[in-house]
Amino acid sequence: MSDLPTGNAAIGQSGGPTAVINQSLAGVVESLQAGLVASGTVKKIYGMRHGVRGIAKDGGDLIDLTSLTAETIEAIARTPSAALGSTRDKPDDAYCAQILEGCRQNDIRYFFYIGGNDSADTCRIVS
Repeated sequence: MSDLPTGNAAIGQSGGPTAVINQSLAGVVESLQAGLVASGTVKKIYGMRHGVRGIAKDGGDLIDLTSLTAETIEAIARTPSAALGSTRDKPDDAYCAQILEGCRQNDIRYFFYIGGNDSADTCRIVS
């Protein structure tokens, strides 16, 4: 039995659509499916449409990625652009409150954010 909290995972993409942003998305989904989803710790894997905007939106603008097939994941990994849509939003206190409320509404316990330096800073701000 794991000491990890049970809930859902959210993945977002931020910044420029680089050659690896979809490969990173594919890697996170594959790893979650094989690990935390398989163990029952993560119930759903949600993709946040347009980064943190997707979780901050009332009710959430989320895509269920839990049951993506290996073929679909591979196609995403080979496709240029940002499959979930991207944003360059920098959350302030009010925006963070919306993000956290979206996490509560959707039982998000695991948060993955793909991007560069600004994306890392967004994670710092949200945390």
